[in-house]
Amino acid sequence: DSLTYTYQINSNYEFVNMSMVMDGVVKMFDDTIEYRNYTLEATYANNNNINLSVNGYIKTPCLNAWIQITTTEDIQINEYASCPTAGEITIGGNASNMTVIFNSDYSADVSVNGGASQHYNNCNELD
Repeated sequence: DSLTYTYQINSNYEFVNMSMVMDGVVKMFDDTIEYRNYTLEATYANNNNINLSVNGYIKTPCLNAWIQITTTEDIQINEYASCPTAGEITIGGNASNMTVIFNSDYSADVSVNGGASQHYNNCNELD
């Protein structure tokens, strides 16, 4: 229904930041993904690190319900690493939520419904 996309590059044509705000439906292959009050922001931090923030609601066919995504601490991603090195994101829906904390050693701590967190030595180990 609506999409606003802005970005900035420097004089060397290098990425500085971008922002996307959307409401509506995206069809990819046979799937339809719905977005509501969805924002994605990315900013180049330093040393090949990008800070990423995602907030809003997504509805996918496999979940068949709206889920809310809230970045409580910017997720830091290095363009040469396979896992984030900082940040916290909460995903919730249907009276349930999951919080993922990313650590500088590429590990992640996951908590479901405020319970004890489970530690993963590498974010690639997450189900």
